[in-house]
Amino acid sequence: SVFIAKSIHLEGTINDDVVHVYPGSPGSESHRVSINGVFANYDASVYEAVFIDGLEGEDSLSVHGKTLNETTTFYTTSVNVDGASVYDVFGSDFENIYVYSGGGQDTATSVGTQGNEEFYVNEGYSYIRNDSRSFLNYVKGYNAITFDVTQGIAGGFDRAYIYDSENDDVLVAGESQATIDYSATASP
Repeated sequence: SVFIAKSIHLEGTINDDVVHVYPGSPGSESHRVSINGVFANYDASVYEAVFIDGLEGEDSLSVHGKTLNETTTFYTTSVNVDGASVYDVFGSDFENIYVYSGGGQDTATSVGTQGNEEFYVNEGYSYIRNDSRSFLNYVKGYNAITFDVTQGIAGGFDRAYIYDSENDDVLVAGESQATIDYSATASP
């Protein structure tokens, strides 16, 4: 569990929730959070982190990034978006998680399970979901995506569908991990 003294703690409902987070920047713009269409603003100079628990229901969380170099880590139904020491967003109990780049050199890691997962990787967006569709982790506009299935090494049948771009992409794949970098320049 992560503890950040200057943080906002929010919750969804027992029903299906739709949550959007628009991180702010200290001194210039507030964090904006929408839960089921109701917006609230939080001073980014005061609050360093936003914690949101989806609680029950089939919940969706969307985090709309900034022009920073953000790092996102997915753990099936939870996520941490680290906004380069400017902000953090922590979401838990969300069956559908979407993270959108706002620019910058963003990277994401999605940690698999012991079950069966499918990984879809495209230049503009990528996602992982399991066979039972109990979770979806989606990123759009990120420069580098890593799918780490070491959690699933004891079982499961994982599949990866990787689509290249018209540029010189770099794919590094091993037994339990694959990373593709669409912004890299391949060596001759």
